[in-house]
Amino acid sequence: MVKTERHDRLMEIQRDISMHRNQAYVGRTVQVLVDEVDADGEAVGRTEADAPEVDNEVLLSGNDLVPGTFVEAAITDALEYDLVGSVVRVSRPALLQIGG
Repeated sequence: MVKTERHDRLMEIQRDISMHRNQAYVGRTVQVLVDEVDADGEAVGRTEADAPEVDNEVLLSGNDLVPGTFVEAAITDALEYDLVGSVVRVSRPALLQIGG
C-alpha cells in the first residue's frame, strides 16, 4: 500500500514536469521525423531529442506525409506526454536515391 502510494505520487510529479516541459515547445517550430501515418493521414513522429517508444511523440497533421520523412512542424499544443503540431514544410525527403 505504501509502495503504491509512493509510486502514484511520483507519477503525478512526473506528469507535471513533463507537461511543463512540453508547454515550452508550444509556438516553436521543430524538426520532426515522421514514424507512422495512419489510413486517415494522421501522423506520429518524434523530435531529434526523443527516442522511439520511450519519449514524447509528436501528433502531426499535414498532407501526404510519409514515414521516414523529416518535416518542420509548428507545435500548437502540449499534452502530458506528447506534442501536437502541424507540418509547415517537408525538410528532407524520405529516401535519397544514389546513383542512376
